[in-house]
Amino acid sequence: MIIGSNEQDVMFGNAPSKRTGFKIQAGRKAFQVLSEKLYKDKAEAVLRELSCNAVDIHCELGKGHIPFNVTLPTSIYPWFVIRDFGTGLTQEQVDEIFTVYFASTKDGSDDSIGGFGLGCKSPFAYSESGGGFTVKSYQKGLCTVYNMYMDNGEPFATPMSTTPTTEEDGLEILVPIPEHEHARWKIL
Repeated sequence: MIIGSNEQDVMFGNAPSKRTGFKIQAGRKAFQVLSEKLYKDKAEAVLRELSCNAVDIHCELGKGHIPFNVTLPTSIYPWFVIRDFGTGLTQEQVDEIFTVYFASTKDGSDDSIGGFGLGCKSPFAYSESGGGFTVKSYQKGLCTVYNMYMDNGEPFATPMSTTPTTEEDGLEILVPIPEHEHARWKIL
């Protein structure tokens, strides 16, 4: 989704006025709003945002006809899992895009659903108690597992392991779902 910019000079009377641009102060409060408070229906948002990202990467690669995998939580396996068959992520992409709010590879295209750089952070909606989610990047015969978590109200990513794999390239995101929410996921 192409995000427009309407920058214009401001004139008051005959002389240009001093403009002061607004900024965003990164910190606990901002991350809490963007991670936990942004969505009214957290389950629906996580399902929607991660599914849209899977659709976008499949379409970008000409694989729009190939379905991505979705696993809903149960009492035996309490995870929502979404697995696409895109390109996976390099460590640099994790550091410069996945973990950066408002960073996106899609903001130069009208062919994508997303583009705001917030959707992949939506699993933090379930992390009020400091929990997080897991990302597995399958790329070129390697699987790198990342722990995405909150520490004192701020989000972090830590690579946990890299192992050889025969899995097809792509991304798998595993979101732990509290037991009292499992029924909610079945009706989405």
